Amino acid sequence: MRAIERENTSGWRLEQHCCRNCFGRIASIKHPDGGRTYQCTNCGLEGHGHKPDVVCSCGTKLRKYKGDGRTGVVMVDAGIRCHPNKRVSPEFPSLIVASYGGAQAEGV
Repeated sequence: MRAIERENTSGWRLEQHCCRNCFGRIASIKHPDGGRTYQCTNCGLEGHGHKPDVVCSCGTKLRKYKGDGRTGVVMVDAGIRCHPNKRVSPEFPSLIVASYGGAQAEGV
């Protein structure tokens, strides 16, 4: 997924990622330490880092199950990825969506 480099006059950039909290679009602005501040344009979830996964669905983690069915303390990647919506419709007009493994991006 290539980053969108269009920044408006205030320095905010619209990312090709959606929020892990509400699936709204993520915007970012440069931070003086070299990273970026990422913020959901819908719910306001905010994080600081070098990649959007600090707030986007790509960073979703789940607790790893133990053999006896209980959850442990180890967190693992859930496999959810943000990608462009290849099936935009009047019923579901979102340009960026999140799915397990980016399955929709593969045409599955």
